This record gives sequence, structure tokens and C-alpha cells, in this order.
Amino acid sequence: DKAKAVREIARVLKPGGVLFAATNGQGHMRELGELICLFNPGYPGNGPAVRSFSLESAADVLSTAFNEIEVRRYVSNLEVTEAEPLIDYLHSMWEVYEAGDQVRWRQLEEHVRQIFQSQSVFHIAKSAGLVIARR
Repeated sequence: DKAKAVREIARVLKPGGVLFAATNGQGHMRELGELICLFNPGYPGNGPAVRSFSLESAADVLSTAFNEIEVRRYVSNLEVTEAEPLIDYLHSMWEVYEAGDQVRWRQLEEHVRQIFQSQSVFHIAKSAGLVIARR
């Protein structure tokens, strides 16, 4: 219950207190989710958790209890130059949602290795930031 949570945060902040909330944006590391979805179409990617409180939605969510809301975006990207570290990270994401499906996992691994045979860098766009709210 986001509305209840926001009210409670506002209630427990001392007068003049400030809420600092780090969160991601809708497209945060989208390329990784897209890779997984090639072999696991049910993978949620930037699923409900991100959509419920993201850089894009934070001001609306917090506006019911806070007067001043500032969203600071930290623009940065990842440039991955080797297949194995990317595979290791993808594996950590895959296991959360698809433990045990080794056939599709091996297909994803091979796909990533093929990407690096045709290009030297895999670009991942990040969308992260900080929300600062004052009553």
C-alpha cells in the first residue's frame, strides 16, 4: 500500500526532516532484460516493483504527503567488453525467475558469446537516481 507507506514516512519524519530515496527509472539496464527475454519470454524485466516507485513515478507517489520533491537523475552507462562477466551477471538475474531451466540458459550463454564475436562492446543504459522530498 504505497499511499499508506508514504503517509507513515511523512508521519515519522521530524519537522524539517528530509526523505532520500534511491530508485531506478523505467529503462534501467533494459538491454539485460531484453537478452533474457529472448530465451525466457516470461521474464518480468523492469516489472511491477520498478513501475510502482520509479524515477518517473516518484513525484506522483510522494506528492500526497510532501510539498517539495526533487528528482535527481544520475546518467551513466555500462560498456561491457567481455562475455563472461556479462554472462555471470545475467545468471544472477536468471536464477531468480527461472531456476532449473538449463537448456534455455545455455542458449542464452551461447547467444551472449556470439554477440561478442561480432562486436567488441555491449552497451547497457542505466537509469538511476535520487528522490529528495521535504514536507
